[in-house]
Amino acid sequence: MSEILLITHATVGGLSLLAGTIVLLLPKGKHLHFTWGNIFYWSMLFTGCSAVILSLLPDIGSLFLLLIGGMSAYFAMSGKRMLRWKKRKTIRWRDKALFYLISALGFVFILAPLLGMKNTSWMFYVFGGGCLFFAQWDYQLLTSMEKRKMGWLKNHISKMMGGYIAAWSAFLVVNDVFPYSLNWFAASIVGVPLIVLWIRRIESQEKWIKIIKKNLRSGGIKQEHLVEENA
Repeated sequence: MSEILLITHATVGGLSLLAGTIVLLLPKGKHLHFTWGNIFYWSMLFTGCSAVILSLLPDIGSLFLLLIGGMSAYFAMSGKRMLRWKKRKTIRWRDKALFYLISALGFVFILAPLLGMKNTSWMFYVFGGGCLFFAQWDYQLLTSMEKRKMGWLKNHISKMMGGYIAAWSAFLVVNDVFPYSLNWFAASIVGVPLIVLWIRRIESQEKWIKIIKKNLRSGGIKQEHLVEENA
């Protein structure tokens, strides 16, 4: 039973990496982006949940698999939830549950090495810090209507990219592709700058939209057109 689940987990995990890469390359907001985004979401969610189940089986028993599986499931569900805030800004119990989940993961990541648990290392502190960073980010969203209203797209991209990075990190660590420490951070080294780049681009667009709306309300653009027409 565990062997079948492990093979299915690895297969669907490979699909999530493929789908995530395709989503990155596709034009955003188009039909194909939506289709492959859904494939990425469901494969990530299955991979995360199956990792948690595998980690609890006696013949596997892996704290790392449990935590990285929980992270993958969190990022997939939370990234999907951000899309709902495009139209509906109300808080649901699922949003609070995701906040508690990522907070708990962060504390377990940090406490595991301190408690002397097997197969833990200083990298757990880094991942724990990352989880707690997203926890405080979620707390701000849960307590601020303005942040939910203005930040749904930035949060959607950040969370989905977070899941993509977590999936690649798990793949690299399990398969020991690079020297040990690099396996943990290779995906973050590439993925985090991409997140920053996209967020800055969105913020730049939002800035211009605010300027245009302000001018429209004040009649500034209309007045400029009148001046040009009179000239």
